[in-house]
Amino acid sequence: MSFFERVHSMFFLLWLKYHFYHTVIPTQDAIVRKHFGESMPYLGDLHLKLSMLFVTTDFIFHSPRPNVPAVVQLSGLHINSPKPLPKDIKEFMDSAPEGVIYFSLGSNVRSDTMDAQKRQIFLEAFSELPGYHVLLEMGV
Repeated sequence: MSFFERVHSMFFLLWLKYHFYHTVIPTQDAIVRKHFGESMPYLGDLHLKLSMLFVTTDFIFHSPRPNVPAVVQLSGLHINSPKPLPKDIKEFMDSAPEGVIYFSLGSNVRSDTMDAQKRQIFLEAFSELPGYHVLLEMGV
């Protein structure tokens, strides 16, 4: 970084620390005291005494970053038990000798907006795979 970038970075860090200790911590401490009572220690003291931190981030969705061993990533807590497949799809998948290829372009590519030539290219490519059943999902 250039000298100006380092000075800018230093001032930003100082502002961030000031904001954290004089705005964020007191605001969060008031919320904690409202729900857990006045007997709670001050949040500014507690955050310095962490022995383990549980976070609900997942490396699949966020940029990779190093974590110390005391940081434990808990992902998937919001996911419910899967529902069984509809009978016709289950039979289709179970009858595939080599397995099933599930192909999806997501919700941004809709089959009614894709021109017929491109759709035909996909179909021809998948038809060359012997023994596989292909399940195409194109947004509707």
